[in-house]
Amino acid sequence: MKTISASTRSTVSVWRGQWLGWTCLAILLLFTWLPYSYRAMVSWHWIAVWQLGFLCAGIWLIGMLRQFQVPFRLLGYGLDWVVAWAAIALVLSSLFAPFPQVAAWNSSMALSYGVLLYAFRNWLGQSWFTLERIWAGIVLVGVGTSLVGLIMSLQSSLESGKIPNFSNAAPFGNQNFVAGYLVLVLPLSIAWALSHRGRQKFLGFLGSATIAVALYTTHSRGGLLGISVLILVALGFLLWRSRGKQRQRLLIGAVLALITMSLILLSNPKVRRLTQVSPPNADSQPALTLVLDNSIRDRLFMWQSSLNILQERPLLGVGSGNMSRVYNLYRPIEAGRSSDHVHQLHNTVVQLLGELGLVGIGAYFFLLGCLARLWMRLYQQLQHRRDRWLLYGTGGSLLAYAVSSLTDYQLENIGISSVLVLLIVLLIGVAQRHHLSNPTTLPSRQRRFFSLGGITALFLALWIWLPVTIAMYFSWDAYRDFAAGKTATSINKWEKAAALAPWDPTYPLLAGFPFLRSRDSQKPEQAKELTKAGLNHLEEALEAAPYDAAFNYNLGRVYLDLNHAKAERYLSRSAQLVPRNALYTYYWLGRSYLSQQQIEKAITAFTLQSLVDPQFLTLSVWSNPPLTNFKNIVLERTLERMNNLLAEIPKDDPNYNQLYQQKVILRWWHDLPLHNLHLERLTPTTQAALLVEKSPQKAIAILNTELHSSILILTQTGNNSSEPV
Repeated sequence: MKTISASTRSTVSVWRGQWLGWTCLAILLLFTWLPYSYRAMVSWHWIAVWQLGFLCAGIWLIGMLRQFQVPFRLLGYGLDWVVAWAAIALVLSSLFAPFPQVAAWNSSMALSYGVLLYAFRNWLGQSWFTLERIWAGIVLVGVGTSLVGLIMSLQSSLESGKIPNFSNAAPFGNQNFVAGYLVLVLPLSIAWALSHRGRQKFLGFLGSATIAVALYTTHSRGGLLGISVLILVALGFLLWRSRGKQRQRLLIGAVLALITMSLILLSNPKVRRLTQVSPPNADSQPALTLVLDNSIRDRLFMWQSSLNILQERPLLGVGSGNMSRVYNLYRPIEAGRSSDHVHQLHNTVVQLLGELGLVGIGAYFFLLGCLARLWMRLYQQLQHRRDRWLLYGTGGSLLAYAVSSLTDYQLENIGISSVLVLLIVLLIGVAQRHHLSNPTTLPSRQRRFFSLGGITALFLALWIWLPVTIAMYFSWDAYRDFAAGKTATSINKWEKAAALAPWDPTYPLLAGFPFLRSRDSQKPEQAKELTKAGLNHLEEALEAAPYDAAFNYNLGRVYLDLNHAKAERYLSRSAQLVPRNALYTYYWLGRSYLSQQQIEKAITAFTLQSLVDPQFLTLSVWSNPPLTNFKNIVLERTLERMNNLLAEIPKDDPNYNQLYQQKVILRWWHDLPLHNLHLERLTPTTQAALLVEKSPQKAIAILNTELHSSILILTQTGNNSSEPV
């Protein structure tokens, strides 16, 4: 890389204050190896640690801008426009977000990575911060992360006494995060091994094997998808460049590689769950079919919610970090009870589209375009062997992660986003080394202007961060007081935390629960006062997260004995947000209607509860007043609604048999006649239950056949109870 000229070096050769950069790097490394680092990011004391790292980078960047004797370079290659576009999208989406304070908090962290990008780009080539050392450093940290994860997961597996068939989630605390990080590191590690000789090559491949084993043990389908696509692209690239007999040998190798890759994929328990083997019968052989498991179905519903947001807020989305607050408003009703209160949509493109709208997703695709264009220009011009391997490794890492990120959203993770920043710096560094274009340097006058803007941004970051950090400290200290029996002191500290971070519902919620817990042991008047105090805090929490169905439900439950109208309001809101909630929301809503003598509404609510959960009509609660008088009419209306639904659903619809079976079971349970029964639409277990009294032998035969078929399917698919769900 072309660095500072000799004449400039005579005055100042390096940036002053490099200790700030090393401090930042050390903290980034800490959050790569720290166990459960993703959870630690939002807990005291660790939140202050990563904030210190970003503040060091920010202070140093301002210092760089003020060191006028050293040239300050822009990113170049269109990337400065990407940063400006992304910053505008974040600021605008925050200003117009439903919860602007939440958006400001998340946007401030996202913009911090822009600070890292400019600081590292200008640090590159000075002191120890060179292309080769960054490359080797990423690989070494990746190998260390892999070893930490393998050791932690193996230790946890052995302590639990289970066979080590684990889903490796260490050290980040989530297997998909670990896989995403390793997908970024593995191609760069292999490229490093191929670019060296002798012992270094051996150590490089040993480290790559360690990363690959750790990646496999995550059982992450997204990670395997990213690497698989990279392998296919690499094989196609090699075949395209080969000629004659070399192409024939490569073709044979490619076939063997594809077979090996297929076997590895099929050995993954999560991949095997996407397949189902139907048992053979007299007319057919066993058949292998693809199925959608709950995880994939949930993702499809999440992606649909992003499209719902796009229809209402197309330009700027709901704001960074606001997805968890507003998701229930856009959640498809077809999702039923699954995927409620979601905070991320398990797809980077879909997440950015939902939170930042078309403006934000435009910046993302602009970034991909700039990086792809830069990579292609380097590919056409580079001749140096090691730099070409660095180019291949960087491009492979970005490609594999771009594919993997279509199954998860991970940009909030410090370890992953830091590596992404360093990969961009590597590409810029290679281009600079080979004089791909002249670097644009900022003149002194503009540097003064940007340094003043940087100081302003630094104070804004502190204004956003400090209250949150102090609030977390108060909450941490309140937990200690509460454990020591100092309830009043702990409540006071939670109230202080709530005042500092009014957009966070956690603190008023924690402050309200002690009042509600202690009311049962008090006299009626005191209990009433404690309940009111607790409700005040719960309503404060609801103001911060008004679309949380659980908050609305809990408030409605507590208000049932105090204010029936308020109970109705909160319970009905909970039912609107999550119509098929598993919390018996409609039942309690019906009780609130009964308390207000709204009998018809109560019957409707009980009927809806029966449709959501037919087991509700089998509970003993119907033997107690006042529900005893309504049991028959609710049962009658429930069966009537089921018949109406069955008349509207096509008989070949997968949901038809399930609804039909629920209707049959309800009639059977309540000793109602079963006319024109279609046994073939019922599960074998239900058939056996209906036949056991009149034809016990036939019922036993049905169960034996079902048991035999289940054992056969388990044998053919290789499933076992030790596989993670």
